[in-house]
Formats: sequence, structure tokens, C-alpha cells
Amino acid sequence: MEELRRIAMASYQASSSRLRNLGHDFFASMDHDGNGKIDQREFLEFMKEAGHVKMSNMFFFNQLDLNEDGHLDFDEVMMVYYIIQSGRPFCDRCNRFVTSTYLTCVTCLEDPTACPYYLCLDCYAHARLDHLHDNSSQFVDNYSLLEYLTKSKLCELRSRPNAPLAIQGSPNSGYNQPHPVQTRPWKTALDLLNIGVYAGFMSTTFCTIL
Repeated sequence: MEELRRIAMASYQASSSRLRNLGHDFFASMDHDGNGKIDQREFLEFMKEAGHVKMSNMFFFNQLDLNEDGHLDFDEVMMVYYIIQSGRPFCDRCNRFVTSTYLTCVTCLEDPTACPYYLCLDCYAHARLDHLHDNSSQFVDNYSLLEYLTKSKLCELRSRPNAPLAIQGSPNSGYNQPHPVQTRPWKTALDLLNIGVYAGFMSTTFCTIL
């Protein structure tokens, strides 16, 4: 978890002042009592309303609470945002949050009608694998998958140099799709932060391509 916090804060420090302000607005929207900390009740309420059912439990909250003070500070909330936006999964066998390397079923990824299936290293290495397609299964780790997707995207861009870059989200079995809820302060703050991050990403991507 500490590595995820460092990644999240490195991204935050490298962001524009506008994005950093939006990050603070998002934190403030979760901090209902304004004490500068997110307690368990505030965290669980946010996760349930946002539709992140697997994150709506005390075990996950305690994982995020790195200094074990019973609250989430700003760094830890930015880590939560990073975890959600980066699509970090939960293991589909043991339901634990995967903090590092995970494996995913290749067949499920290739099927547009299927949900991704993820395993942590422990479950992949020690458990009997009963996730089969036609009596077989093929899993790939996240680093190898990223390398494959990167090379595939580069080949596609080189073959169509004038085509616009399309960015599409992919479903993650670790998270349920949020249910429609009434507009709330945290929802507005989260939407603004997402828009800001996306706009910054698109700008950087096009500059890199050009």
C-alpha cells in the first residue's frame, strides 16, 4: 500500500495547481464534519454511494489507513482516488485487494461480453484453478499485458498515422457500476477532478504523439 500512496502523491505533485486544488475539493467533499480527516463512517458512506461495493468494508479501510490512526488523511484519500482510477482489482477467488502483481484471464479479456477475471499471486500459485474455458485457461500478469497492449496500440497508430486516438475504459470485476444517485458534493467534486485529470492526460498524449 505504501508504494501506491507514493505513486498517488507523485502524480499529485506533478499535476497542475488547478488539479491539486480539485484534489483538495474532492477531499473536502468527503470530510462532512470538516475536521481534516476522513473517518470510517464518511469513507463507507462514500464507497456505498459511489457503487464500489468491494471497497465498502472495514478491512479495506484499515488497509488504506497506513499510519493506523483510525482516519484517512489527504495522502491516503489521494491513494484511494488513484486506486479507483487505475482500475486496481480485487482477486475474484479470495476477494482481497491486489496491491501489486495480479493475473487476468486472457479468454475473458478477448470476449467483449465477459467480465474480466483476476487472481492474486497466492491464489494463482496455490489454489486449484477452476476458471476454465473449454477445459483450459490462460492467464497473463498485468506487466506482460501492459507491454502487449502498448505494442499493439503503437502498431495501430503507425498503421493509421492520421487517425485520432480513442480512449475507452474497460470494466473491472473488482468494482460494481455506480447506481444513479442524487447529486452530492463529493460527486460534483469527483466529476470535476476526473475531467481535469482526463483533460491533462489527453493534452500530454497528443503532445507525445505529435
